[in-house]
Amino acid sequence: MLEDIREGQDHLTTWLRQKIKKALLFHCEIDDGFRRQCLTNRANNASARSSKYIDGSATFMKTKARMSLIRDATLLETFKYTHTLKKNKGRFVDQCSQDHYAQIRSIGIIPVGGCSPNGGNSPAGASGVGGGNDVDDCLDL
Repeated sequence: MLEDIREGQDHLTTWLRQKIKKALLFHCEIDDGFRRQCLTNRANNASARSSKYIDGSATFMKTKARMSLIRDATLLETFKYTHTLKKNKGRFVDQCSQDHYAQIRSIGIIPVGGCSPNGGNSPAGASGVGGGNDVDDCLDL
């Protein structure tokens, strides 16, 4: 809807009062942060040939694929990456995310492609389940 306002298409926004519509249009044209977010959303909305996903922000798996690592990113790494602040990657966005991450780590679940307790890479089942595995050191987070 805001994109329609920004591009001057009026057929979907007839229910908005003219004063509000003008204020939104002004905001769209002036605010650089808003413009950058529009471009990001537009890039995320673009569908790949084989993907049915065409709306909203990037999916969890798309973010996982974008992470530049030598190896495939684990789900735990992707979760931490998507649930921490951009400026401070050591701080989670909310308490619920932090609790969930801590719960997974305390159980000692090492994701597929995880590391063994001595720091070397091993198959997922080889490291086993148990406390004492420092997942962050193992995953270089």
